[in-house]
Amino acid sequence: MTDQPAGDTNPEHSTPTAGADALEREALLGFLASEIDNLRSEEQAPGWTKWALLAALAALSWLILNTIEHSGPTPHGTAVVFFVLTLLSQSLTVLCSLLEPERDAPLFSGKRYTFWSHYREVSTPALALGVVKFSLPLVLVHSLEDIGLQWYHRCMLTVVYGLLLLATSGIFLLSFLRVPVRRDMPYVKMTRIIALLFYGAVLWTAIASLHYMYSTHCLPAMADWRLGGLLYVLIFVLFRVATLQSNRHTIESLVGIRRSLALGHVGPDAAARQADIALLGMRLDDVMEQQVQEIVSLLMRAEEDAAKALSILEVCGTLVEQRAVGKEAIVTLIHSATEDLQRAQAHLETVKSKVEKFSKVIRRTVGKDAGSDAEAQALKQKVRNALRSLGSRHHSAVEKARDLLSRLDAYSPLDGSSGDTQLDSP
Repeated sequence: MTDQPAGDTNPEHSTPTAGADALEREALLGFLASEIDNLRSEEQAPGWTKWALLAALAALSWLILNTIEHSGPTPHGTAVVFFVLTLLSQSLTVLCSLLEPERDAPLFSGKRYTFWSHYREVSTPALALGVVKFSLPLVLVHSLEDIGLQWYHRCMLTVVYGLLLLATSGIFLLSFLRVPVRRDMPYVKMTRIIALLFYGAVLWTAIASLHYMYSTHCLPAMADWRLGGLLYVLIFVLFRVATLQSNRHTIESLVGIRRSLALGHVGPDAAARQADIALLGMRLDDVMEQQVQEIVSLLMRAEEDAAKALSILEVCGTLVEQRAVGKEAIVTLIHSATEDLQRAQAHLETVKSKVEKFSKVIRRTVGKDAGSDAEAQALKQKVRNALRSLGSRHHSAVEKARDLLSRLDAYSPLDGSSGDTQLDSP
């Protein structure tokens, strides 16, 4: 799934050129066409396709209505079956996946980032269903009686599903925000151990409940098993629909890039960068682009004010040397330069606060290795250098204004006229 649509990058308007640039353009157009064809082939591959899942939903809905109409299941028995099947299926699925050998992660040329809404292709509807999936066992574990659960079983399931619900709800809320995250975040060993303990406890509870119902001859009726199983499969299919991998957004982005490149609206370099983001993800400078632009914009405004102040002060210095005008005119110019310096100072204070937030975002995005990450350090150094350069210019202007004011104490023009304006230090 794409992390940034093609339109997010400012196009470099150009026209198709001959020679090496034309050959590069043709090669890139061929690459884009090949990637689009590959993604479309993946979408149309047999298996869990969109239309197959929709047909399964229709068939399940018909079977559920037919079972309710003719078999006469009971609400309590259906809830018990649904609860037990949920515990068994979730625990066995997760445990089998965790016990499989780990696969080698794909090697990237550098760290790539995406947003929570795109992380591991998990959509917002899938996260919403995940909240429902962990909420139902919490409700059932405290509402169902006579299923053989002891107090410690209920406490254990409450802790497990409560933590899972809390984590899923947090990710669900983050999916509405543009919160950056690493695309290749590996599962740490401790996470696997915790998951094994959690779902091992869930499996043990499900087996204990089944054993109790079998030994006391209070197993649900066949109609309850049928309806409970159909309801569980319905939830499963809904979740598959929500988590179905779709390359549609990526295909649309690549088609837009190919069209812009073919029409000459972007050059090969800009098109290649857009395709790189669409297929592999963003680099750190892409993630931090908005924050950097805000800081640069403020620095430019402060730079303009400081340059204007320095220009005025240079004129004042010339006038003081020539002693050709009255003191009052020079003081007025210095006050004007002082106002520019005050505006520059205000911009500097705002920049400093934004730089602090900028550093925090980098640490939060990169993680514990933010201090040693080369891209993060280069980005922070770029901002520091610009801030240091502006600070030096601002300091020079302030010192020059103070020097001029001190020289004006004994100033008098050559024609004998003098100003009587009282001066304030900037």
